[in-house]
Amino acid sequence: MLNELLSSKYIVDFFGSGKEGAKPTDSMRLSVENESDAIAQANWLACHTHCHHFHVRAVESGAQSVIYRSSAFARAA
Repeated sequence: MLNELLSSKYIVDFFGSGKEGAKPTDSMRLSVENESDAIAQANWLACHTHCHHFHVRAVESGAQSVIYRSSAFARAA
């Protein structure tokens, strides 16, 4: 189980508000194989939690990059 968590390529960070520069209130490693699955899983999680603002990060060889940021308007619906 630990190796599975350490090998996760995608992380979703949840924010309490949509403010630029806000610190994440929670983060979760995703068990998915590709970017589209990571974004879909993050969207599902956001719809079922109180934190509707989020971004998805890809982690590879120690480098991280944000691959998706939620839209404040899309989450309000």
